[in-house]
Amino acid sequence: MTKSRQVQLRRGTAAQHETFIGAEGEVTVDTTNHTLRVHDGITPGGNIVSSNQIISDNFLVPDYSNAITFNFTSLNTAPEDGFFEISGLAYFPVNLTIKLNDIEKTFASSSNNGYSCTGYMILPVKAGDTIQGLTCHNNNGHISFLPIRKTQSPQE
Repeated sequence: MTKSRQVQLRRGTAAQHETFIGAEGEVTVDTTNHTLRVHDGITPGGNIVSSNQIISDNFLVPDYSNAITFNFTSLNTAPEDGFFEISGLAYFPVNLTIKLNDIEKTFASSSNNGYSCTGYMILPVKAGDTIQGLTCHNNNGHISFLPIRKTQSPQE
């Protein structure tokens, strides 16, 4: 007999999630809406993983084998449903900001007015969504588009 392990994610109601700032990359369960939320360490409530990102027992995940890397500062468009993977390094002012569909979002900043910061995030996107890395003095980064692929469920 093989040993099995149970994994239980942190969970809470939709109201509890609205003020919760999870760690970067943390996934939590919204027990009101029966959804997953992916946290970035900054955004209260995290980012809701939409129901169309889960198809029955097959989960949709980034496909790193077919990634397309874009220039950090230019405006780029998702060619299909997938994920934007963003990483960067900032020096004075110490924050990294992107625009997703013309909405600015800071995804990394120094909490102690240090000399630099680094940041990383993955955002689920729909075909046609646009992203632009915003830069200032000595900031740089990269944006990659990761298409979605289906994986087999453990039961198959």
